[in-house]
Amino acid sequence: MNHQLNSNSCKPMNTARKIILSSLIAFFFLSSYAQELKTRKILTANYQEIFTIDKKSKLKNGEYLKLDIKSRDTLVSGTFRDDLKTGTWKYNGKGSKPWITYDYDKKMLNPISAEISKIDSFMIRKDDMFVSEKVDSPPLYIGYKDEIRINMAINFKIPIDILVNGLSDTSVASFVVDKNGKMTDFKIYKMNYKEVSANILSAYKKIEGEWMPAIFKGQPVDSQIFMVLDIKPDGTPSTMPKISNSLEIVVKYYGVKRGPIEVRSTSSPYSSFPRR
Repeated sequence: MNHQLNSNSCKPMNTARKIILSSLIAFFFLSSYAQELKTRKILTANYQEIFTIDKKSKLKNGEYLKLDIKSRDTLVSGTFRDDLKTGTWKYNGKGSKPWITYDYDKKMLNPISAEISKIDSFMIRKDDMFVSEKVDSPPLYIGYKDEIRINMAINFKIPIDILVNGLSDTSVASFVVDKNGKMTDFKIYKMNYKEVSANILSAYKKIEGEWMPAIFKGQPVDSQIFMVLDIKPDGTPSTMPKISNSLEIVVKYYGVKRGPIEVRSTSSPYSSFPRR
């Protein structure tokens, strides 16, 4: 009888030992893995990026955050695995308000916001021409809200002649988001200063990331997006033309002195994209 009792009483003890042993193994594994990772912070004038890298491979692994320096809003959050985005990433707008959520494993948005889905017409390629058609969904940049417009304004360099003489200028350009989600066919339609044209192209080339192409009748198609860049002294009324579904970029400047040139400039994008 006693032998039977002792045998039964050992079973819970053995189970408890297994649980403790498994927990210790998991703890030491995670601790060892954590020791192989190093946290990095990249600080720029506008953003702070926080992520971890593998000490040996130097590849990003683990959680990633991108913060707005001024507002401290969380713009982007997600996970890297061997330098590749994996799982669900969240892209936000002002006040860390959710904008889009993208699953990099399934290659899909989840869900699509009402602000995006309400756009039912867009310029798409048909028979070697771009025409306005009703679409299932418009092209969409996978990034935080207004990311392209904000970064175009930040990366655009105002020509010195415009600054010194207090001039205004409005330029119109376009690019194509092809059916594979790639940016191509950059063109400038209106510009008054050659240097402005070169600087728009330079800022455009700094755009990184991925697009979801426009969908027309269930199929991805090429689409055309216009950019309208308005350069002006602070306080000057805008003369920007209204183009449907365009990226409207306002770059303001102020505080210019002759002699040794002293320039204080601010880049302030206005209006929202997409806009019907």
